Amino acid sequence: MQSTNGNSGSRWIELILVEARDLTAADLRGTSDPYVRVQYRNMKKKTKVVYKTLHLHWNQTMEFLDDGSPLSLHLRDHNALLPTSSIGHCIVECQRLPPNQMADKWILFKE
Repeated sequence: MQSTNGNSGSRWIELILVEARDLTAADLRGTSDPYVRVQYRNMKKKTKVVYKTLHLHWNQTMEFLDDGSPLSLHLRDHNALLPTSSIGHCIVECQRLPPNQMADKWILFKE
């Protein structure tokens, strides 16, 4: 996660979702089709779905205008016919970082 100053002096949070390991198998065949839905205030974004895996790499970047609100991350299992199921969730408190500083960390999702 990184806090940067934009051209207008606004601060942005850049969230980079890199990878996930040892996920819970949500499908009958022992895998999941995971993606993450991120909510920041009233804005929602999501990663691509990676099919049939418990260890994956997204390498996806999301940007949000920083107002100090927490990020809510929901790890979900995609299903084509049935409703998606929850694999886990977490809240990340976005403490204001000095401009252009990065916080590199693993985040544990609670079931």
